[in-house]
Formats: sequence, C-alpha cells, structure tokens
Amino acid sequence: MKIYRQNHTREEFAARRSAARNIAVAVFWGLWLLQVSLADSSPSLAATLVVEPSADGVQRATIVMESYSYIPDHLVLHVGSPVELILENKSWLVPHNFILQDADADLRLEADVAGGDRTILRFTPTRSGTGTFYCDKKLLFFKSHRHRGMEGWIDIQ
Repeated sequence: MKIYRQNHTREEFAARRSAARNIAVAVFWGLWLLQVSLADSSPSLAATLVVEPSADGVQRATIVMESYSYIPDHLVLHVGSPVELILENKSWLVPHNFILQDADADLRLEADVAGGDRTILRFTPTRSGTGTFYCDKKLLFFKSHRHRGMEGWIDIQ
C-alpha cells in the first residue's frame, strides 16, 4: 500500500485553517440567527408567584428566561423584606436581560444574563407599587424581545 504525502507550505496551511475557521463562525452565527428568528413567541404558561420570606427573612424567587418569556411572569413581594431574584437564562445562545424601572416603588434594577448563565439580583423594596420588567435585547432589524412578549410585572405590597 502506497501512502501519498502532500507537503503544504505554511501559507497554504494558514489559508486552509483560516477558511475552516470562517466556515465555523458562519455556521455558528447562522444557527444563532435561525434560533432567534424561529423561536416561539407565544404567551408563556407562567402563573403568579407570591413570594414569602424564608426562615432568614429573605424573599427568594427564581425567574427562568426562555425564548421571549419569563417564568413566572408575575411576582408578589412584600415591602421591607430583602429580595433575591435568581435569573436563569435557559436559552443556550441568546442573551437576555432584566430591566425594572418603577418610580412609584422606587426600584431601578437591571441585569444582563448570557445564554445558559444565571445571576442574582438583590434589593429591598421600601415602598409598595407595581412595576413592569422586560428584556430589551434585539437582533439587528428584528423586534425586541419585549415586543415579542418577554415582559412581566412585580407587585410590592
């Protein structure tokens, strides 16, 4: 059996490696764009979550961020008790964020969560009120995540 060996110059090898890398990057971004454009924007099946303080006095809740939805999308919190919101992004490529700006309840919260990542927001509500939270991420000329239904609200009592 004969084995043929090709000798490539460094320039040829670098050009082939660069072409392979460009193809991999194009495939990655193509799949990401496909996920973003084809993701289901139907309303979530989320329900209201009344958050009670745990033994240490902290109100803890996990909010799952998926393709254009928060689960749960309605939280009821209590004034004066510290809050820990655990934000989990279940989208493996799509980044999301959590923005809540409510002057009545004196809340201004914002957090970015990369795809597949999680973060914790800590705050203590000092006044009652109702605020809307949303994701304002968008890709190029597509609708924002909020316009596709990614929003919810917090009632502070």
